[in-house]
Amino acid sequence: MRPRFLASAVAALSAALSASLATATDPLPLPGVANPPAAVAPLRPVGPSFLPTFQEKGEQPKPLPVVPLPRTPGEAPPTIPDIPAPVPVPEAHAEMPATAMPKDRSIHDDHLGPWNTIWVRGGYNYLWIKDAPSSVPLLTTGTGSSTRVLLGGQNSGTNYSGFSGVTFTAGMWLNERHTFGLSLGGFISEKRSTVSSFTSDAAGNPLMIRPFFNSQIGGANGFDGFVVSSPGQFTGSIASERGARVDGFDINLLANVCNTKDWTANLSFGMRYFDLDEYQTVYQATQSTTGTPTIPFFNGPMVSGVAITDRFHTRNQFYGTQFGGDFEYRFGPMFLDLGVKAALGPVHQVTEVSGTTVAMDGTGGPGGFLAVGSVPNGNQGRTSTNYFAVLSDVNGTIGVQVSNHLRLGLGYQFLYLNTVARPANQIVSSIDPRLVPTSTSFNGRTPSSTQVGGPGTPPRTPFDRDDFFVHGLRFVFELQY
Repeated sequence: MRPRFLASAVAALSAALSASLATATDPLPLPGVANPPAAVAPLRPVGPSFLPTFQEKGEQPKPLPVVPLPRTPGEAPPTIPDIPAPVPVPEAHAEMPATAMPKDRSIHDDHLGPWNTIWVRGGYNYLWIKDAPSSVPLLTTGTGSSTRVLLGGQNSGTNYSGFSGVTFTAGMWLNERHTFGLSLGGFISEKRSTVSSFTSDAAGNPLMIRPFFNSQIGGANGFDGFVVSSPGQFTGSIASERGARVDGFDINLLANVCNTKDWTANLSFGMRYFDLDEYQTVYQATQSTTGTPTIPFFNGPMVSGVAITDRFHTRNQFYGTQFGGDFEYRFGPMFLDLGVKAALGPVHQVTEVSGTTVAMDGTGGPGGFLAVGSVPNGNQGRTSTNYFAVLSDVNGTIGVQVSNHLRLGLGYQFLYLNTVARPANQIVSSIDPRLVPTSTSFNGRTPSSTQVGGPGTPPRTPFDRDDFFVHGLRFVFELQY
């Protein structure tokens, strides 16, 4: 019963819907068109060949299929008109609008410095320094018109010959363009000395005298002598030793101003230190030929023999602000490096004077012959002063680029300092014998000397100055990375 009831309900609903649609009114007609549209050509049927095709990845694109137009039998195929080539459109160069950013017409420094980031240079130095200056006459022989200077005096400068030493330089660029860097370099030499000596025979021949001006006597009669050896009375020997050593270093900021395939130029600014250390020592040994105590000794009992030492030591330390530059030219595997630097600043000059007199039994005390007394009543002690100085440095190196990282070269350096204190210039020949331990008038006093608190009149240290230079060859190797 239930299926039949549902079927009757559906039939009745369909009949009612059909009747309603039949009685509905048509909508209003559309307004008329003044120019009716042209007839639209009927669409051509598309054959199966126009169906979309698919291609695999990597294949050449396939052309679209062309469907020929239908034509009557005997009709010639249509011709395709030529399509003219496209006319090129000229490129437009529109001016920058007024509101755009202006062009940057300033000059830019975009150059790159040397290729290496770090370099280390070292090697062997063979140096020469300026001869030590002449000193006052230190030893003579003979008497009267036959007197001859054996040691010291004019034209007695000492040639130290060559010094061995080492040199080093290291540096690195601090920015990516290698235009700003830092370098550190220096050198040090050995201590070199020379000795000149004279000795008498067992009988005291020849006569050897240490000349001096006796300031106690003064005037035309002040020229006097101190016996080293005397025939039949004293045997003796004397030696003068001179020694020197030089070293220095500098640290600089570098600015690469130009770098090309063939040449490089750098400017430098930094600090320079230089040190000259020298000394001169005079040794005397005198002994009675008979062994009899006949030599005065510190105003006490006489002795038969003495050893006297006079030492003069100077040191010059320069501290200055330095500026300069270096230039390198490369031609094939060879290179030429030239550098010039100048430093301005103070040089600290120190003079130390000391003397001793010792008997054969080992007893003795301070004071020799050239170095006697103590400051201010004598010249023994330490004195210092400061002077403004100029130090110049000129150097050059020629070498070969062995590999990308190794270079070998031979260089020359000349260094000049305009003011120094040297030992020979500190020796004076005017001596008061009351300050000499082996003098019979040792420790005597005069009214004028008591006013300054001590015996005798001091041999003042003159602090005479000289210029100085050191130059030499450099055998160097350089590593670059």
